[in-house]
Amino acid sequence: MQKPDPHKSITSSFDETLSSVISIFFRIRNEINAIDSNQVVNYLNTLQRLPDDMKPVVRKFMDHGWFISNEMGLRDWQELSRLINEEQFEKVEAKMIELVSSEAEKIIDRAATRFPSRNSVLNSALSAHNLELYDLSVPVLLIQTEGMCLELFGKQLYAKDKGIPKIKPEIDALIDGGLDEVIFQPLRETHGLQASEDYRKQWPDALNRHEILHGKVVDYGTRINSLKTLSFLDYFVTFVCSNKRLPIDDNS
Repeated sequence: MQKPDPHKSITSSFDETLSSVISIFFRIRNEINAIDSNQVVNYLNTLQRLPDDMKPVVRKFMDHGWFISNEMGLRDWQELSRLINEEQFEKVEAKMIELVSSEAEKIIDRAATRFPSRNSVLNSALSAHNLELYDLSVPVLLIQTEGMCLELFGKQLYAKDKGIPKIKPEIDALIDGGLDEVIFQPLRETHGLQASEDYRKQWPDALNRHEILHGKVVDYGTRINSLKTLSFLDYFVTFVCSNKRLPIDDNS
């Protein structure tokens, strides 16, 4: 029986692979050629407008005590943007409650992975949240997020100077384009979470870190408020901590 020629087998395999690559190449080229140039222009214009379109949406998120996450799906973001633009804030809150509730464990896992020394206290906060001990989960999550900021930047997360967050210069250094300016709004502009006592009333729907941690209020222990602190934690971890321009400490 004649043995198969290995060289012929290799040549045949190579020819098949090359043929497949060429076929894919021409298919892609044909698809590109088939694209309407007006569609391309519209798409590019949409991308160019994206930061300006997003800014008021993110601002309204902040005003109601919620924060975006880099883990949000495109469909979720589109739905939330539409609801905010239509001023359907009750539906926005219902959607955020649904999203953050379903992601609570993953939010804590992401934070603990980035800050392993905080694993125990973060999971204790999650346990308190799951047990509906919101009086405990809310302040712990606020404190831990502030501690993460101190680790990364050496500055307090909620401190301000003449109404401007003290951390703004460090955050500005991370900005690389208009979209970053929008994403980092919560750390560059004042909102309810870090508003001073004189301006606190401007954000009745948002938590205030100072009032909670200094014992000025005792009615903060609700499920919604606990979810809002998880929302802020996830914003900080998924956007700030994962920023490509931020030096990563391998020992963190």
